[in-house]
Amino acid sequence: MDPDYLEIWKQITNATDLSKVLVQHFSYLVDDPEYDRLLGAVMQKASSCRIEKNSLQILFSNDLLLSASAPFSIKESTTWPESFKKLISVHELLEVGDANESHMARDLVLGDHGSFSDEYIDDEEFEEAESPMIDDQSDWWIYHPEEKNEQNEPMLYYVSHESGNVKESFPHNVGILFLKRLADQLNIDKSFYPRSKDEDTIYFELQKEIPLPFYILRAENIDKYYRIAAVLSQNNERFFGILDTSNPNEIKIIGKTDFPSSGDQLNMKVSGSKVILFNDRTGLFNPLVWIDISDLTSPKVGGVIDEKGIEAVAAIYQNRVVYKTKRIN
Repeated sequence: MDPDYLEIWKQITNATDLSKVLVQHFSYLVDDPEYDRLLGAVMQKASSCRIEKNSLQILFSNDLLLSASAPFSIKESTTWPESFKKLISVHELLEVGDANESHMARDLVLGDHGSFSDEYIDDEEFEEAESPMIDDQSDWWIYHPEEKNEQNEPMLYYVSHESGNVKESFPHNVGILFLKRLADQLNIDKSFYPRSKDEDTIYFELQKEIPLPFYILRAENIDKYYRIAAVLSQNNERFFGILDTSNPNEIKIIGKTDFPSSGDQLNMKVSGSKVILFNDRTGLFNPLVWIDISDLTSPKVGGVIDEKGIEAVAAIYQNRVVYKTKRIN
């Protein structure tokens, strides 16, 4: 235990740049530099800090309260992983909840909370497992007795209190897990979250909704000038159009044409100066229409293949457009 922790706390509460000093203090949570930006974004949300009830209390802008207790003596703990011992040597418990509640419901708890028993789960693999963190007031994250993460520390697994089922794992140490869950509660922008090596998810944020006088049923990019081939619907009528999206505030139809169709489930593929439309509900392309878009301002239906294969001009095979000259039997 650091005997000077109260002096450190006083320096934090008296700091002129609160977010900066909080980043420095809570940097012990982060053992991967990819999460430094997320830590900074979280502490930018801090609005005030005080010492109360022998804890360092940080109030965030959405009335979320982080209560950090006094340090815990490492000598008294011998069974926890080394990464966890490092955390509790700074604060024995980190608790997060609603600042407006007189008895704060602990949404998140990092530390030796003592509320978990391996009897809650029916899985011999996790016998004698320990939990370093409470999530969502009553669920747990537990250490796997044998499996290791990239830092050669015990792998973390999530346990639901309702079912007792052991679910997904988390590849980093529990300090980063706590930081991510705190960031979730503060609605931190996803651009501050690093992508994991095993994660292919890309986060998109809606910047603006643009009302259009028509519906876009199918669309595919044509060129680098933001022009799009699309099947559109307006006033219950379907038609093919070329959209100019170079100005997102003014999406325009620069060319359009009607086309014959007997199906509702249309699919579309662009191939050079031709667009192929077909009904994807059957194995046969029924009917199949190709549209000439060599002049984007004046697209024209070039041909139709009906279910008998009349006027066989084009087809799609293995995701490629194939042009034919003979009748399809």
